[in-house]
Amino acid sequence: MKFAVIADVHLGNHRRFGGQTMSGLNERFKHCERILHAAALLAQSNDLALFIAGDLFDTDHPTPQMVTAAIGALNRLEQLILLVGNHDQSSASTHDHALGPFCIPSRRWSDVGVIEHPHSVLFGHGTVLCIPHAVVQSVATHIETCFAELPGSKDVFILHFGIADDATPAFLRNAPDAIHINDLLKIMRKYKVHYAYAGNWHHHQRWEFFEDGERYYITQCGALVPTGFDNPGMGYGKLIIHESGQPPQVRQIPGGPRFFTGSFEDFDLDEAADIAQEYSVYLQLKVNPGNIPAAMVALARLKGKIAGFQLLPNRAVVSAAARTAARFVRNTTSVDEAVAAYIKTIDLPNGADRAQVQALVKGYLSAT
Repeated sequence: MKFAVIADVHLGNHRRFGGQTMSGLNERFKHCERILHAAALLAQSNDLALFIAGDLFDTDHPTPQMVTAAIGALNRLEQLILLVGNHDQSSASTHDHALGPFCIPSRRWSDVGVIEHPHSVLFGHGTVLCIPHAVVQSVATHIETCFAELPGSKDVFILHFGIADDATPAFLRNAPDAIHINDLLKIMRKYKVHYAYAGNWHHHQRWEFFEDGERYYITQCGALVPTGFDNPGMGYGKLIIHESGQPPQVRQIPGGPRFFTGSFEDFDLDEAADIAQEYSVYLQLKVNPGNIPAAMVALARLKGKIAGFQLLPNRAVVSAAARTAARFVRNTTSVDEAVAAYIKTIDLPNGADRAQVQALVKGYLSAT
């Protein structure tokens, strides 16, 4: 049994750095579409069915243009299995989700399936248990129930829930859509299932266990396309190839957006420019107030290379300045005295004249 798995494509007109919109689709959508097409092409060129482990769309109400683009990106595939993810889903009712158009029989695929509820898929010489997103009290109990209520042997299962381990932050580890790796492994050992692939959480992670002479492979697929600065770094764009009896293979899909955060003073802009030769790079950098002009000049040099940037004042520096200003206010008898005393102490860009700055501040305060 051999197939490919991706997850969390999040097709949608993302607003931040959305760019120009044409025919109802903005630039951020087209990033997602191109990567989805590349993943489908890789699966098709290797004669592999493709499982999408949830969140094909970023919204439960994609526009007709979005649905058309998704179908176009996937139409090379002979076999396609789609799990409903939490972003796709409006409610637990049948067909109340964004994947409805894929439920309609079509000549585009010889076999296409939309998994709305837990379902066993006969595939080649094995069986894949597919468990889409659901709002449940306990993910472990829900998975156990799926195995019990869908009789027969299972070789692999694919789900749309996050997998936590002891290194996972507590707020995620205790999330209602999470299962701890130890609980998942316990279920796999009980039902003799050696492979699990999960969507939902966007970071990519793999675990391998050797228990009682048997190997167990668990893979959090990660987002095919990162969605913003809450998905920083390069660890995205993975396609997983499953082959029975072998460790899962990870293929990197090149291109698409990558988001980076950091401080301007420490960030390597040359490295970002190198990455931008293959990816669309977006930067969100904290900057000390006195360095804002230098940051603007440095980032202007990257125009045409990086896709976009955002500068944020360094809160620690701003807070320290505010505390200093408060001390001056307490020790002065007028606003003019407070402004003059404060401006004497602050760092200003090279060439700035303190007297002129003081005059501008005084004029602004008078006007307001």
